[in-house]
Amino acid sequence: MKKIWVQGYFNNNLGDDLLLKSLIDYFPKTSFYIRVNKKYVDNYNQMGENLKVIPNNLFYKILQRSLTIVKMPRLAKKMLYPFDAFVELGGSIFQQHSANDTVDNIRRSILLSQKHYFIIGSNFGPVLTPQYVDDYRTFFGKVDGVTFRDLASFRLFSKIKTVSIAPDVAFNLNVNFKTDCGSKPYVIISPINMRFKDRILTDQYLTTSKTYEQELARLAEVLINFGYDIQLLAFSQSEGDGQAAERIFHLISDEIKDHVSVHHYKNLHETLELIAGADRLISGRFHAMILGWLLGKPQLVIKYSEKTTNVIEDLFSKQFSVEAKNLKSISSVTLIKRMNTMDDVTLINTKDKANGQFKQLAQFLKS
Repeated sequence: MKKIWVQGYFNNNLGDDLLLKSLIDYFPKTSFYIRVNKKYVDNYNQMGENLKVIPNNLFYKILQRSLTIVKMPRLAKKMLYPFDAFVELGGSIFQQHSANDTVDNIRRSILLSQKHYFIIGSNFGPVLTPQYVDDYRTFFGKVDGVTFRDLASFRLFSKIKTVSIAPDVAFNLNVNFKTDCGSKPYVIISPINMRFKDRILTDQYLTTSKTYEQELARLAEVLINFGYDIQLLAFSQSEGDGQAAERIFHLISDEIKDHVSVHHYKNLHETLELIAGADRLISGRFHAMILGWLLGKPQLVIKYSEKTTNVIEDLFSKQFSVEAKNLKSISSVTLIKRMNTMDDVTLINTKDKANGQFKQLAQFLKS
């Protein structure tokens, strides 16, 4: 079996874990290696037999920190020596936080180590300067393969032979789950934490945490009055989704709080079963939207960044959606009437194209 090192945001975040699960299931005869925080090792060990989970330690943290400061291709080469290739897996992994940002030293070190390098599942941006795009044009032209998930990102680099496009990696998931049809119907709301300091919210999507959470509490009460229970599903503890979910819970009227539960993501299979059993979704998280389409769930999508807007425009422009700052515009009647999901024909076509995310890596593994 070939060995692949996978770099990603493996911090018990549901969206990134969906990408990882899709990858290892697509290549069952390949061994994939990741490094995670010790407290999450058991969670990732359950994903698949071909996933090898290495606990993080102080020594590795020091090495990684060193690589962020200075280019060290020899160190990168030594660290990656046992592996046939390096895969960078993730969505919003090319955000420009400041005007001085460029290709980071870790990426440069891995590229200079001459290890086979693939980037899977990402979008590009937000971008502050043209120089940032130019720097990455040079970088992408030197790696073995880059597959974006949206047209806006792809068009920036479409002249580069190693750059391609395919629908989100998670469309490759096997989503056959048993659900308890006898339980009371419930709606899942997946909020983001507007207070998370590393989240880039442009003026188009910018809103206050207070307003955002008040409006989600209002919509939860609307749905309860329509006969639903509510599951507030926190995708990412490290980004504070759980804190946002708890704040929303406390904003809901005491008289109906017993219809509301908060679910903190821990186990991938259990959480996917929870989503599969839902009647509807209010998808504040990007991958809640993708799962809503995969599972055929009527949903309202809350757009908090261009990545969500771009994918809706690319794949299913009829999706009922609203920018985070405009949640007040959703009335109780509108909410129920307009919730929708991707039609079957479009979904089949999208799933067929989604394996294009793995095409370049698959060709390498066959060689």
